[in-house]
Amino acid sequence: MQGYLYENTSNLYLEHALPEPTLDRIDRIVLRLDKRNQSRFIKLFVKQGTASSNPVPPNLQRDDFIYELSLAQIRVRANTSTLNPADLIDERLDENLCGLVHSLISIPTSQFQQQWDEFMAGIQDEGFASAEEFNAHLADTATGAHKAKNIAVEDLNNRFTATDVEGVLNELFTFANDGKTSIASVIGSPATSGDTFTTLANHITNHKSSLANSLGSGSSADSLQTLVNTRLQGLKNTLATNLTNKGQTAKGTETLLSLINKVAAINTGKRFATGTVTQVLNQPIAVSGLSFTPSVIIIQADSHDNYPYYVKVYFGTNAGGYDYSDETTHIYFGSQMVTGKADSRFIGSGLITNKFTISPNGFSVQKLHTDTSVRTIKWIAFE
Repeated sequence: MQGYLYENTSNLYLEHALPEPTLDRIDRIVLRLDKRNQSRFIKLFVKQGTASSNPVPPNLQRDDFIYELSLAQIRVRANTSTLNPADLIDERLDENLCGLVHSLISIPTSQFQQQWDEFMAGIQDEGFASAEEFNAHLADTATGAHKAKNIAVEDLNNRFTATDVEGVLNELFTFANDGKTSIASVIGSPATSGDTFTTLANHITNHKSSLANSLGSGSSADSLQTLVNTRLQGLKNTLATNLTNKGQTAKGTETLLSLINKVAAINTGKRFATGTVTQVLNQPIAVSGLSFTPSVIIIQADSHDNYPYYVKVYFGTNAGGYDYSDETTHIYFGSQMVTGKADSRFIGSGLITNKFTISPNGFSVQKLHTDTSVRTIKWIAFE
């Protein structure tokens, strides 16, 4: 510049004054040659403009001591903290403001600019956007091309049916919501399809805790696979072993219900049952609803009128021995008296031939005596 050289070899940051609260202004980036004795430098400066409703860039100073070149101008918008790149105008090719020189001969940059503008105008019809169109596109951030429905998706793996962002988002939402609905259905109450995945996970943890407490083994920290395949299976194996030790053939591979049902079949000793019935007019008596098949039955009848108290015993599937006594209880099996004393009335015509029948859950007895009185019959049956 006027024979003086300026070279900048690193990033240089220039600071603009704060913007005005209500009006815009235009600042210039200038390269200033100052030949005054107290200065004598070439430096870059921000030359501040004047705020106005219709601002203009500041004039360049060019006199015997100071000479300025404008590299660019920028509009400083009112009440803002940033500069918009779209508000920057490059002035380096303007011969009146800066221009290019080679040796001492000036280059006609205005001619170059004209040729460039003509070139750009000529290619716009071939699909190239003008600066105005490009800036309009950048400003269109809320509508038009930047809407999700207008942005195409390149689905290389064919994972989606939709071809735009909005459609893909809808498919992802449907996929996630269907997944939550399925998970909530498997979990059961209190889970719902409206729960978040985190809430659904908490429901699963709570159910695992309840299962672990019921099993008496494991905890909510275990996976479902561990609770079922390890904890529960271990308990089934133990139950099967205990059943086998009690005489019930069992395996851990059986269902839990099958193993539980076998518990009821464990032999805990002979069972018995007692009760009373009323015999009316020498009619048969019958007892049912026992939980076992009786093998021995003892029947006791109270005394009535001239008929004494007696005891009868039945066993197997046929009568083993039976009769009556007026004073002492006699129990017979066949013709052999088991307890009491011999009595002549047990022989000959005094012997009454009664019959009885044993069923899987009870028994019946025909004609306990020959009289027609009403008697209370007490019975005890043994398995």
